[in-house]
Amino acid sequence: MLRVLRPLFTLFVVLLLAGGALLVGAQLVALVLGRGEWLSAVSDAVGPPTFIAASLAGLLAFVMSYAPARQGAAVGVGATPED
Repeated sequence: MLRVLRPLFTLFVVLLLAGGALLVGAQLVALVLGRGEWLSAVSDAVGPPTFIAASLAGLLAFVMSYAPARQGAAVGVGATPED
C-alpha cells in the first residue's frame, strides 16, 4: 500500500510547495507594482488548487501513519530492532 501512497504524497507535497511559492511570489510582485486587483486574481486562481494539494497531502500522511510497516523495517526515529 505504501508503494502507491508514498509517490502520491510526494507529488502533492511538491504541488503545494510550488503553488505556495507561486502564490506568494505573484502577490509580492502585485504588491510592489501596486496592482491590487492582481492580488485577488492570483489568490482566486492559484489558491484553491494549492489548498486542495495541501489537504490531500495531509490526508495521505494520516493514512500512511496507519499503514503497516514493512517486515524488518525500523519504525520511528532512533528505533532499534528487538531481539
